[in-house]
Amino acid sequence: MKTLEELLDLQWNGSKSMVKHCLDSSAYIELDGRYVDCGSKKPGISSEIYYDDETPAPKINFETFKHHNEQNIPQPLVMEKSVFGNRSYLYIAPQYNGDKTEGTLCGIRYESEHFIDGKGVTEEELVIINKRRAELAADYEKRLERYWKRYGDKVRTHGYWANR
Repeated sequence: MKTLEELLDLQWNGSKSMVKHCLDSSAYIELDGRYVDCGSKKPGISSEIYYDDETPAPKINFETFKHHNEQNIPQPLVMEKSVFGNRSYLYIAPQYNGDKTEGTLCGIRYESEHFIDGKGVTEEELVIINKRRAELAADYEKRLERYWKRYGDKVRTHGYWANR
């Protein structure tokens, strides 16, 4: 079996910079002979807190800063969910269009039950995936704390026109 680095090298036509980028930014786990991207190792942190200018400006403190960035925290996945009123199921599928790895580099996504390009996630795999996503969430929360300690004085609020 090829290593993750070898597969990324194949996918990116030998581009060492892209291989390095993928290894540095994506959190892969191995499941049943596939490398599955479970999420970003370092989701972005925003120091700009936007609010409706017809309401009072939020206080600039760690709680507000953390709440503003919570949408970037990796959340646990579930086996199925409703998307726009349609039932969708969790699948492991090739990560890239034009996959050159015969489905060995994969991502996780929700699709209809008639999706043929992927493999449905099992309960055991879901536990492993969510364990890795919980680790990513804990890492992100630590990053938020370190960011606040170092750059908390740079965090700003900006009002926007919500109803005009």
